[in-house]
Amino acid sequence: MSGDRRVRKEMAFLGSLIFHSEDISRITEKAAPLRFRNPGNEKIFDVIMTLHRAYLPIDLVEVRDVLVSRGQLEQAGGADYLISLIEAYYKTSDFSNLWTG
Repeated sequence: MSGDRRVRKEMAFLGSLIFHSEDISRITEKAAPLRFRNPGNEKIFDVIMTLHRAYLPIDLVEVRDVLVSRGQLEQAGGADYLISLIEAYYKTSDFSNLWTG
């Protein structure tokens, strides 16, 4: 899989976690071992899982706020990049198989 395609797939996967936060446990248990090609995506995934483990809401505002508090928003791609995760999710035609490792 090409690098660009892999990153787009990562983006769609992260968007699915934000959009379907109630299903994070189910989604991540089916995921292959997570190795992100884009280091910013790894930071975003870490925030999503931190919020999930703390039983806090998971949405773009919460993810952005945690990244800001950690000083990692720009390293993760910035606020516009977070919005693009949801867009990538909606553009994905195969929702059942977003992460194959």
